[in-house]
Amino acid sequence: MKVVIVGSGIGGLACAVACAQESLEVTILERAPQLVPVGPFRRWIMIMKVLYSCRYTVLGRSWYPSSAKCSASWAREENLHLTLKFLGDTELTRVEALSQAIQRVANSVGPFEMKIEDRGVFPPNGQPRVLWIGVDDPSNSLTLLHQTLEDECAQAGFTREQRPFHPHLTIARLRKPQGARRLAQAHKEIGFDQQSVVVSHLALIRSELRSEGSRYTVIARHSFSSGWKNL
Repeated sequence: MKVVIVGSGIGGLACAVACAQESLEVTILERAPQLVPVGPFRRWIMIMKVLYSCRYTVLGRSWYPSSAKCSASWAREENLHLTLKFLGDTELTRVEALSQAIQRVANSVGPFEMKIEDRGVFPPNGQPRVLWIGVDDPSNSLTLLHQTLEDECAQAGFTREQRPFHPHLTIARLRKPQGARRLAQAHKEIGFDQQSVVVSHLALIRSELRSEGSRYTVIARHSFSSGWKNL
């Protein structure tokens, strides 16, 4: 079956991805010539969402001392996620191949458990810019998922990430140096109980950089195969 979608806005693009997941032949009609070959959907990220039950523990900003004043952009609860692959500027015409690669990965793995623990900053030395929460992967399932995703994306023509995979949850970006070191030190000294999280799907999102922080729009979700038992 062939599907024709008029307009490549968020709704049209999300519909196109959903149809492609069902093995339908999709054609997108867009009047604006500048959308080809590179559309406005420039920054693409593959992520895993974090369950709501652990968000309050991770984002307990009230624990930070008021004396550690710093200009920080804090992650919103609904945006808390773990980045598996950042793609940056990507041509609109390649999104279907990207979604298909993610679906193949999702079909090859099942839900698994990871643990949220530890705290740190990026960079580890020098002026701190990012506050993060660490992730433990006791079953090695997260590492395997990341490797499989890189392999599938490489076969689809996307560049492999050369940097080592360091799974983490970004909870704040420090915009100015004033007070950054003090807040980073307070962040590392605050402890919380380890949280277990069951991971059951991947998401492809569009990221827009704005003055008030990043805005994320979920384009497609890919659930892991229920037939697998990684737990």
